[in-house]
Amino acid sequence: MKSRSDWVWAMVTAVFLIVDLYLIFVWAPIELTMGIVQRIFYFHVPSFWVAVVAVGVGTFAGIRFLLGRDLRFDELAVASNEIGHFHVRAFGDRHVLGEAGVGHLVDLGRTAHLGFCPVADVRGLPDPAAGD
Repeated sequence: MKSRSDWVWAMVTAVFLIVDLYLIFVWAPIELTMGIVQRIFYFHVPSFWVAVVAVGVGTFAGIRFLLGRDLRFDELAVASNEIGHFHVRAFGDRHVLGEAGVGHLVDLGRTAHLGFCPVADVRGLPDPAAGD
């Protein structure tokens, strides 16, 4: 760590992470329809918002760099887009939604090439209404 404030922020982050995990797995009630599977949203939704904000900041900083050629904005654009890309790749690609949530499996792996738009490709999957 570079300074005392870095150490303090690392400890504050660790405390909040422990509190967050306690709230997710102990304090929060089990959702009636989806059951325990619903708790995955406590990880994916915040990660989605981090990705959205990071890509937005990266876009703004990239445009600002192109207008003024200020390297600070270039560095901000690169860092923000790396964070956004990590969160999209970590939680946006190749997911399979559980049967508890949608009644059937939806494979998102075939649409990973869409990048920031992981839309479910349900062609060829059995129709849940058909009773099969």
